[in-house]
Amino acid sequence: MKSKLMMACCVGLLLLSVMVPVSSHAGVPRLINYQGELIEDGSPAKGFRTMTFSLWETASGGIPEESSIWYETQNSVDVTDGIYNVLLGSETSLPEDLSIYANLFLQVNIVHPTHGSQKLVPLLEFTSTAFAINAAKADSVADGAVTSVMIADGAVDSNKVADNAITASKILDNSITASDIADGSGSLLDADKLDGHEASDFASGTHSHHSLDAADGDPEDAVYVDSVGRVGIGTTSPQGKLEVNGSIRMTPDSESKLFVGRFGEDYPSAYISAVGSASSMRFQIGSVTRMTLDSSGNVGIGITDPEEKLDVEGNIKIGGAGNGIVFPDGTVQTTAPAPTWHRKLPAAERFELVMGGDAVLDKETGLVWAKDANMDGSKEWQDAINFCANLSISDRKGWRLPEREELASLLDMSVSGSPKLPDGHPFTNVQSYFYYWCSTPYASNTAGWAWVVSMDNGYVGCDVKDSNLYVWPVRSDN
Repeated sequence: MKSKLMMACCVGLLLLSVMVPVSSHAGVPRLINYQGELIEDGSPAKGFRTMTFSLWETASGGIPEESSIWYETQNSVDVTDGIYNVLLGSETSLPEDLSIYANLFLQVNIVHPTHGSQKLVPLLEFTSTAFAINAAKADSVADGAVTSVMIADGAVDSNKVADNAITASKILDNSITASDIADGSGSLLDADKLDGHEASDFASGTHSHHSLDAADGDPEDAVYVDSVGRVGIGTTSPQGKLEVNGSIRMTPDSESKLFVGRFGEDYPSAYISAVGSASSMRFQIGSVTRMTLDSSGNVGIGITDPEEKLDVEGNIKIGGAGNGIVFPDGTVQTTAPAPTWHRKLPAAERFELVMGGDAVLDKETGLVWAKDANMDGSKEWQDAINFCANLSISDRKGWRLPEREELASLLDMSVSGSPKLPDGHPFTNVQSYFYYWCSTPYASNTAGWAWVVSMDNGYVGCDVKDSNLYVWPVRSDN
């Protein structure tokens, strides 16, 4: 009796069997519009029914539905005057390619309100109209007929595009950006599909930088330009207009120049150039070489062929307190070479203790005096000369009896008292009431007389050589 209770008019229609994509999903949904007529106990059915649809390769169908090619259950299908209409695939997506099956039959199972599940017979065979969607080929579509707006996101992936089918000539300039293409291991398009390019090779629509990889891809970002125009070579975080992480090489020829600074008629060109087989480097402004560094390490300032480690044509100025020239023995020369004689300095600046504090440098004359102005008492002139010649102060010899002008240079005639030495001088044991010998003979009687100087009143005169006078040793480069 069940077969009489429910009869299926398997005049169900597959309306053009249209398969259309809907909404953006990772898969591609396919829908078939199916309409059927349901007769129960000789009358058109009405109300809501639960229906299960399945696809089989044979006209007999089968059970369970899990063994079918595809199946889905739709609850609350509205039946009005025996007519119902459903979209197959609305609950469970249809297989992507139904054309692989030689025969295809639709089985419908309907749950009757009182008699349970009923299988409608006979099964409806899919005709060629069910596969109409597969009949159209890409080469039958006119250029421009299909745009990205007409294709659902994710509807086309690598499996649907032949290798090398898409080349650069088939893509409009700037029409595809990185944001349009999934990248990385989950990319829907790979290098084989895009003429050897990955998705990351396309310009980004919201990018903040541009970069170039090495020819073989390693390293990446070999040349990098950030959002404010700074260029990095070997770095992706340049801090200046150009930052290079590595070496810069210039081929030595007449055209190898590295320009620096502003350019134009009002500004002479400043550049560094490599010159000749000796590979000397010149720093030039305009056509004038200002500095040269040759292959042996010699530096020339104002000349192009330096002969020493530093070869200067012109003056050298050293500024800053305490700065000077350091010699190999560690001596620092902070003043001009002695004697200068044209300078007048206050005592605090004029005198400097040297040689462990046992001697005094006079910066006005460049002379070095014994700090002790009476080291061995009074002596005759010749004995004074011999004493100085054999004297050692701070383990250094080279001492002598001063000339008349040298000894007189210590005098400061503005001093009202005695001795007449600059206030604040560092000398000790200065003898004020007797004369000091000079090495200068008296011209009118060189054999018996010599010049003397008084520290008491500044008198400069002469005395017989056998007189006992004081000795003040001096040292200089004379």
